[in-house]
Order: sequence, then structure tokens, then C-alpha cells
Amino acid sequence: MRFKKITVENFGPFKDPTSIDFSARNGVSIVWGRNGRGKTTLLNAFNFVLNGTVKDRDGNVDNFLSFINEAGMNEGKYIFKVILDLENNGKVYRIVRSIAVAPGVDKPTSNNDLYTVLQVNESGNILSFADSEHFVKGIMTKEVSRFFLFDGELLTEYEELLNENSVRGGSIKSSIEQILGMPILTYGASDSDVAASTIATEARKVAQNEQAVSKYTQNLDAATETREYQEQELQRLMEEREACILRRNKLQNLVEDTEKLRQFSARKKSIEEDMERQRQICDDEQRAIAGILKDSWQWMIAPVLRQRLLDLQSAMADLHGKEQTSKGQEIIIEYIQQAIKDIYCPVCDHPVSPNEREKLEAKISQIKAETGGLSPEEKVQLESYRTQQDILARYANVTDQAQEIKVRYDRYVAAFVKFTDLKEHDLREVESDLEALRKNATGTDEKAAFEYFDQLGKVAAEIAEYDQGIIRVGAEIDKTKETIKKLNTTIIAKSQNKDVVLANKKVAFAEAIAAIFREGIDVYRDKLSRDVERDATEIFMEMNTEEDYGGLRINENYGLTIIRKSDGKPVPKRSAGWEHMVAFALIGALHKNAPFDGPVIMDSPFYRLDIINTKSMVKALPLIANQVLMLPYPGEINPSTTRTDIGDYIVQELEIARISSNESTIKEMSTND
Repeated sequence: MRFKKITVENFGPFKDPTSIDFSARNGVSIVWGRNGRGKTTLLNAFNFVLNGTVKDRDGNVDNFLSFINEAGMNEGKYIFKVILDLENNGKVYRIVRSIAVAPGVDKPTSNNDLYTVLQVNESGNILSFADSEHFVKGIMTKEVSRFFLFDGELLTEYEELLNENSVRGGSIKSSIEQILGMPILTYGASDSDVAASTIATEARKVAQNEQAVSKYTQNLDAATETREYQEQELQRLMEEREACILRRNKLQNLVEDTEKLRQFSARKKSIEEDMERQRQICDDEQRAIAGILKDSWQWMIAPVLRQRLLDLQSAMADLHGKEQTSKGQEIIIEYIQQAIKDIYCPVCDHPVSPNEREKLEAKISQIKAETGGLSPEEKVQLESYRTQQDILARYANVTDQAQEIKVRYDRYVAAFVKFTDLKEHDLREVESDLEALRKNATGTDEKAAFEYFDQLGKVAAEIAEYDQGIIRVGAEIDKTKETIKKLNTTIIAKSQNKDVVLANKKVAFAEAIAAIFREGIDVYRDKLSRDVERDATEIFMEMNTEEDYGGLRINENYGLTIIRKSDGKPVPKRSAGWEHMVAFALIGALHKNAPFDGPVIMDSPFYRLDIINTKSMVKALPLIANQVLMLPYPGEINPSTTRTDIGDYIVQELEIARISSNESTIKEMSTND
């Protein structure tokens, strides 16, 4: 059997028709969904279309009114529909199951105002209601479907399989044997027992008026009355135990929600801290850029000023040279005048004669004539040039800050983009998760975690007490049944009525047939146990990360125990994570040994596993079925490593996207994340 497509309409958060198309290729389809988006709703959609049932997170069954889309109800649309297209034994089927409003009801206010409608299309032919019901039940009974459509809660239930005396383990064992095809034999045995009992009862009625058996019939009536009381007591204990199971499941959901709340709160705090870091970077870079821009006029005009400075220096060169020459001649004149005055030449180191004095005076006149020096106007111009030079030199040499601004601006933009992305995406997502968690859970106070654990312990103790009571009453019923059987046998044996004698032979024949069936059951059950143990071990060893874990050993209830390689003894006190992995291996083995093939739909099965075991369990997904649809929430498994580990087996990745607070849709997911 292969699923081809499922479509939901006005169901949970999916208001408009929303579909998942299954690939024709074997492998794993992943539908990512954050809390409150509709992952569990999809699992409920499969259960509804196949079994006509839904279950909310508190364990309430068939509260159909709560699954009608809120926006749809506001528009006056009080129905929902699930369509499943599948292929089975070479034929194509379309199963359509919907909720309709009862005649005469305008607006439903309770489940009594609603009823279910089923229609099956077989290769273009509409089947009758009876044939539709027969076909759907033949595909996957409710007991069998729990091994194909399951969540982490089912894996938790398997812990009870390890307890040989667990009432719950016995009921799960019954479901397991249904998936493995055992009912054919068990029904034969039970029908033979019923036939024997019915014949014996009729014979007793015929014989009860005989004097020889009257006292035995009185005892039989008393024993029958006792058995009826015992069965009523057993039913009471079973119902109260189931109520405890529901309470336990609710508490486990609260514990899970509390852990998720802690994780999401820590995630939110981390995001907010990262946002603050990015905001601080933005502020720092803004201040730095503002400081640079405050004096930006200096380095922005620096190139012009440097050119002006070069032009000014060129203009000053002639005046400056003339000035320097004039100063040199003035020094020479001062030396000559000093020699004339002192009548002694300090250069020649001898007295100046009158003739030499005349020559020196002539030389002074010649120098003055040849070197005119700077005119007053030139002196003013030169001084002006020097003043400009000092000013220009101060600004022309300012360092260009454009590159620094670019670097800082790039930092600012990067920080701003990251801040915005954190705010608009990461923070919004985690706040949405927290909102959905608080909306969907009856309690999400992290401080209450210890109280939840305490209550879980008390409920577990109550369940254990009910288990003991059920076992005790069950043993009493068996004893009473044996008494009734002996009394029936005695009555028939002591009766002289020929019809009773003939009935006695028929009873013996029916009991012999039942014994043959039971012998077949024992042989078949033994074979199934060996096969399930072998295949579960193979899957488990694919996931195993412990060197000393050598395999699995099965018990009477199909519970599996990890066996140490070193000494062949069971591993004591396995963690919850390893329990999960063992249960997962069991489910895979059941699928391998079931008389029919079908897809596996899993909702958040990894929440109790650490990173290493989650990775190992994900790698084993392709082993459990040809078609696997996994519904994880972000963070439950790592997208990148999952794509690496089972990339060739991933046939598609989708995500449940939020449209509004009460509406979601399914779209193809980008794998670039």
C-alpha cells in the first residue's frame, strides 16, 4: 500500500484545502513545523480519514468541534474534510471522510451536533457506505494503525512491554499480534471456545430440571453471578486505570512543554542578547562615523588645498630666493662696513690701508647697485604668502577618512541587517513558539516542573496499584470460569438426557479444535518472536553507539531488552533515550514482519533523545518502511546533518508556514538554511 496524496480542508489550522503529495520514490518525506502550526493535526488527519477518530493533546478523543478551523467557523463553515489518495494491490482509491452538521442544527455547539461521513472511490467507482467501511477497516484497523501513525507518546508506552505483569503491556501485545496477523489463529481458538461454551450452556439448560444435577445448577448460577460481578469489577478497574493513563499522558505533555518552554526561553534570551550586541555595534559605529563627519570638510577639501599649497610655494620661490640673496649681500656689506670702521679686515687679518678703504667703499656701492633686495610691496606679498602657507599646511595634510567611514559603515550595515533579521525572524519565531506553547498547554510554568514530576510519580504508583488489582481480579475470573467449566462438565456428565450426552460430545470436539488452534498460535508466536527479535536487533545495531551493546532479546509481550556483548546479560536501568531507540527498532521490525506493507507517519519522535542518539535514529529511518513521513519541529533534529546522513533517501522537504494566528499552510522548504 502506498499513500499518494492527503488533503485537509477547514481542519485544525488548515482552513483552505492544503495537500501533501507523496513521491513515487521510496524514502523519507520531512514536514517541518514549529509549535502550534499543525504537525500533530496532520497526524490526526491520517487517523481521522482511516479510523474516524481524532485525539487532542490532552488525550480527549473525538472532540471534533475543537478541530474545526476557527476562521472557518467565523465564516459559518462548520464542517471539515480529509481526503486520502492511495494505491493498494494495483488499484487506486480515494478515501473521503468529513464532518457534517446534523439536520436541523444551524450552528453546532457540541459533538452531538456533528456526524461523520465516509465515501470511498475505487478506480472511479463510488462504493456503498457498507463497502466503504469494510474497505477502510481492511486497510488498517485502529489497533494496527497505531504502529503506522504514531508520536513520541507511543514510544513511551513500550517501556511497559518490559514488565511481564504489566496490564498495558498485555494490551500492547495484543495490538502487536494484530499487526503480525495473529488474529486469524486467535479468532479460531476463541470462536471454538465460544462454541464449546454455548453448547455447554444449552445442554445445562436442558439438564437443569433433572433431580440428579439440581444442586450443581444452583452452584453454577451462583458462580455465574460471581463471574458477572468480577467482570464488572474488572471493567471498573480497567476504566479507572485508563483515566490514570490519560492523566499520566497529560502530565508528560506538561513536562515536555515545560522543557520546551525552558529551551525557548533560553533561546529568546540568547537572541535578545545577540540583538543587544548588534544594536551596540550600530550605536558605536554611528557615533564614530558622526565624529569623523564632523571634521569631514577638512579632509574633503584637502586635495584642493594641497594643490593651492603647491601653487603658493611656486609663487613664493622667486620672492624667497630674492630675499635670501639680499640677506646674503647684507651680511657681506656688514663685514665690509665693520672692516672700514675698525680699519682692520677680520677676513685678511691685516690693517686696512686708505687705498683699500676706498676699494671697500666702492665695493659696497657696487653690491647695493647690483642687489636691490625686496621692495616694500614684495615684502608684504611674501609675508602674506607665508601666512597662507601656514594655514594651508595645517589642513592640506589632514588624512583622508573616506575608507575609514566605509569600513565603519559596512560594520554598521552588517550589524543592522543581523539585528533586523534577529528581530523580524528569530525573535518573532521563538515568541510565536512560546505563544503557541502557552496557548495549547494547560500549564507552562517552568517552576511547576518539579510538581509535574511529583504528580507523575503518584500517577505511576496508582497505575501500578490498578495493575495489581486487574491481575488479581483477572485471576479470580479465571478461577471462577474454571469452576463454571467443571460444574458444566459435571452437570452434563450426570445428566441422563440423550440430547445432553450428544452435546457433551460436541463440546469435546469444539475444545479439541480450540486446542489445535492454540498449538498453532504457540508455534506461530514463537516464530514471530524470533523474527521480530532478529529484525529489531538489526535496526538497533544500525543505531547503536555503545561498543558493549550486542543486540536485543525479546520477552513474552514483545518487549525488547538490550543485551551486553561482554557477558550476554541485560543492560540494567536504560535511559529514556535508549528506551526510545529500542521502541523504534521494534516498530521497524513489526513493519518488516507484518503481512502487509504501509507508510509510517511520525510526529516528533525524537524529543527524549540526545544529539548523538537522534542522529543515529534518523539514519535508521529508511530501514523501517518504504514510505516515511516525519513531522519534526525545528531543533528536534539538525537539518544539515539529516540531509548529510540520509540525503539520498529524502524525497522532499516541506514546512508548515503560518498565515495568521489561526491559519497555516504547507509549502516547499528551502534547503539553504
